[in-house]
Amino acid sequence: MKAIENFLPQRAPFLFVDEILHADNTKIIGQKYYGSDFKFYDILNNKKIIPSTILIESLMQCGGAGCKILQLTTDKRLAAAAIDAVKIHQIVSIPNTIKMTINNLRIRDKTIYQEGYAWLNDELILSAKWHCIAIKNL
Repeated sequence: MKAIENFLPQRAPFLFVDEILHADNTKIIGQKYYGSDFKFYDILNNKKIIPSTILIESLMQCGGAGCKILQLTTDKRLAAAAIDAVKIHQIVSIPNTIKMTINNLRIRDKTIYQEGYAWLNDELILSAKWHCIAIKNL
């Protein structure tokens, strides 16, 4: 598969998905390694952790990259319109690799509704649903 940068406008240090492992019209699977050099960490009990907001952004970037790979939004960029139903199941320390599973719930010409799950060693750490709107590239 092509480099993730071919499918997303984000660049380091704001790129929060490393690769898409699988993409079809219903499901997208990706992963991200958060190393000890990760800049946007929080501290909890003297340990570096991945902020929940970053995990949500990771899920949305994974979903967006999958949509671009599937050519669901060929000439358009996706922008987050709404985030809902966020559930934080556990905190994740750094360094760790997060696996992401995204389900395409509804795909329209101008909107995409997705839900995503972030996993650490097959344990659910965070889930969310969001709407994206397709906008023309500038």
